[in-house]
Amino acid sequence: MKINYCGDSFCASDKHFAWTKQLASKLNAEIVGLGRNGMAHEFAIQSFNEEADINVFCWTEAHRLFYKDYALNFSTVFSPASDKHFKEDMRASKNPILGSAYYFFKYLHDIKYFEQRQMRDLYWFDKEILSNYRGVAVHCFCFQNTYSFENGLTYDTLLNEDRSFKAQGGEIENHKNELQNTRLANNLFCLIDNIL
Repeated sequence: MKINYCGDSFCASDKHFAWTKQLASKLNAEIVGLGRNGMAHEFAIQSFNEEADINVFCWTEAHRLFYKDYALNFSTVFSPASDKHFKEDMRASKNPILGSAYYFFKYLHDIKYFEQRQMRDLYWFDKEILSNYRGVAVHCFCFQNTYSFENGLTYDTLLNEDRSFKAQGGEIENHKNELQNTRLANNLFCLIDNIL
């Protein structure tokens, strides 16, 4: 059995006690793909693997720009940590991609449009792609549930509601401590095991 994780940092690690590793172990499945930190929902769509028996989606917030080489979101674009030479007027000259994203988010970004766009993208993906998928699709929303899927299983708890931060101490994987990772793996296993 093969399992594929599609999404952002909530499913980017399969190290140590990560829920992705624990769930794969419970299902006796090989991990064939993981999410990437800070990526937009388009990355989850593009990393869908129709050959995998199970695709677990971690649907992120609507307000991220898809770009293959960079995570472009509010955190990476507006955070001084994302660029050691951070200065509002210097971003475009130091890194044209981050600079362009900075000015996009500052002057052009429209919250309502991006939320509607995500709903339309997920609607298309649900109706046109997942309706033909013979495996199991599992939908986890990270920050906000923006769409009700007809195809696949939906995990009801937002992933961001049960998370840890590095400042709280201890190791974390996929924004969760060991207990939170185990709880998520167990909950998703129960959800999936009911239909296998």
